[in-house]
Amino acid sequence: MNLLHERAQLAAELFSTTGAERFDSVEWGLDEWRSGPHLTAHSHCIADCRLAGHTEVGDHAVVFGEVERVTQRAGMRPLIYGLRQYSSWPGELAEA
Repeated sequence: MNLLHERAQLAAELFSTTGAERFDSVEWGLDEWRSGPHLTAHSHCIADCRLAGHTEVGDHAVVFGEVERVTQRAGMRPLIYGLRQYSSWPGELAEA
């Protein structure tokens, strides 16, 4: 799971659209775990997860993951979206 950093609003907007071609518009990478694609330039933090379950809710598929490892980029605040506005996490950053 890729959690976006405060300067990744354009990537967040891109992924809120439909169409498979959106995945071709960002830089992806793999790490030594080969645990899945990571948004290398846009992530504040990456949670590598194991599939724990899934269910259908209305017209959505909800996927549950068990976190096995978390990596965080130093000095980056997480991107927050709510009430149709983007912001970043307030206050001091804690070290991971």
